[in-house]
Amino acid sequence: MITHLRLTMRRLAKSPGFTAITLTTLAVCIGANLTIFAVVDSVLLRALPFPDADQLVTVYNSYPKAGIDRGGSSLTSYYERRGIIPAFSSISAFRSDHANLGEGGSIGREELFRITPEFFATLGVRPVAGRTFNEDEMTYQSANVVVLTDSYWRQHFDADPRALGQKVRVNGVAKTIVGILPQDFRFLSSKAQIFLPLASDPVERGIDRRYSGNAEMIGRLRPGYGVSTAQSQIDAHNAAHAAEYPYAKEVAAAGFRSFVAPLQADHVRQVRPMLLMLQGGALLLLIIGGVNIVNLLLIRACDRAKELAIRQSLGAGSHHVSRDVLIETITLTLTGGVLGLIFGAFCIRMLGLLGASQLPLGSDIRVDGTLMFVAVAGAVLLGVLIAVPIIWFNVSNHLANSLKAESRGGTTGRGAQRLRNGFIVAQIGLAFVLLAWASQLGTSLRRAMAVDPGFRPDHVLTGEVSLPWESYKDNAARLEFTDRLLEKVQHLPGMVSVGIVTSLPLQGMSDTDNVFILGRTPKVGEPPSINNTFGVNGAYFAAMGIPLKEGRLLEAADSHRKERICVVDANFARHYWPQGGAVGQRFTRGCLKRTHRRQSPLSVSSDQ
Repeated sequence: MITHLRLTMRRLAKSPGFTAITLTTLAVCIGANLTIFAVVDSVLLRALPFPDADQLVTVYNSYPKAGIDRGGSSLTSYYERRGIIPAFSSISAFRSDHANLGEGGSIGREELFRITPEFFATLGVRPVAGRTFNEDEMTYQSANVVVLTDSYWRQHFDADPRALGQKVRVNGVAKTIVGILPQDFRFLSSKAQIFLPLASDPVERGIDRRYSGNAEMIGRLRPGYGVSTAQSQIDAHNAAHAAEYPYAKEVAAAGFRSFVAPLQADHVRQVRPMLLMLQGGALLLLIIGGVNIVNLLLIRACDRAKELAIRQSLGAGSHHVSRDVLIETITLTLTGGVLGLIFGAFCIRMLGLLGASQLPLGSDIRVDGTLMFVAVAGAVLLGVLIAVPIIWFNVSNHLANSLKAESRGGTTGRGAQRLRNGFIVAQIGLAFVLLAWASQLGTSLRRAMAVDPGFRPDHVLTGEVSLPWESYKDNAARLEFTDRLLEKVQHLPGMVSVGIVTSLPLQGMSDTDNVFILGRTPKVGEPPSINNTFGVNGAYFAAMGIPLKEGRLLEAADSHRKERICVVDANFARHYWPQGGAVGQRFTRGCLKRTHRRQSPLSVSSDQ
């Protein structure tokens, strides 16, 4: 085998142009596939780093007839379901948040999670030091405890084992450290390093809040139970509790249903189609490159036809010819695979610099043993596939025809030409498919970029402000702070308009609520309309360049008025008043919850 390998290397060295073109083609095609596969493996294929991760599921609510395909869960649902659904060995609720951590001059804005006591047990994670939360710490009065990640513990406490019992200030409130998590712990794509109890009061757990909540719910299935079983049990549980809810008809009209989905698949659902499409495009590129290499090898086989015929006349069998072709093609593809792995590693590093870590579960995209195995196995398989048509061509030629290959009517020449023409046609056809694929992606991107967001994003700067709860408990104090902030920022050089909003457009984060129009009787079976709501102050609409269609815009003085007023977008106005006349109308928010009724005359701005 070593002798044959040396002869193959010698033949390839005698054709440097062919060898360089082939290896470059393989390196680019294999490297592109390895780069995309590294992302696919990290995001879609690799199991979550928890014990029996396939048993982890998420539960979310949906109100499709009201325009909400995916909504949060409520604490009421969590307390009603835990320990009741047989398919779940445990169930937990959590909510992501941001807070100011630290004190004095070392305050930083950090992501954190508020969780129920079963959260870590559901994931199958135990703290390496201390404990997690208990049921007594789920009230606002007792929720002054915190669990830290290993990285936060090492960064801020120098890995001191005496950190347990010390204090961490969260939004100005001192919290006692009760637990330290394992070093490799990370929940999905979150960068949270602080975990607090998901505190609540009896009102927030009451039946009136069953369909009002922004928490998320995860569960662990018992061995032997599947997602379908858990789904049927959740449906039965919801149906059994629906009768006691006073506004069950409104909920049913909205198409309410709770869905159970595997945790990992649900977390990456939005990027899955895009990644699979990119991987398919990369595979198509590899096929085109392989067809091109087959054509080059066929040309070499034609040039070596007499040499092979002479070898056969001296006693070389078909297996000898097949072995030589396999050694040559696998040597080429393995070498190309190594070069492709190097090229892929460079591309993976570039993806990291370009923000691939922002993908769900994309923070751990790397060159590892799995990627190396795929590179080697893929290169060997590609070498075998490329060798098949070359072996067929060499073996199927008759000895006499090969020796007459120089004659104009030689059968070998015609057969080789037909085979090469077939691969050229295939290569051109695949190239057109890849071109159409890329064109479709480009067209979709161009259309997405051409969509009018409803505001002017140019020359707009944004910042985030979080006020410590201890110092700004009441609304008057918070309003006074925002007024002073607006005043100071407005006088900065180059500042034209300044406003404040609870959530920036296109961030996907806002309060949602349904409305009830005063004086309008809903039609029988008409689902409620769920709308996103934002709180604004200052000259927000002017700062964002949002034009006015009717009425007037909100002003800073409106935040100090007792009368409740609001601005709605054009979609809202067209939905309820298609003939016009929205300005001056009144509505209440929360007709499903009925926890409070806030009346508001309206003015109408442009659609955002």
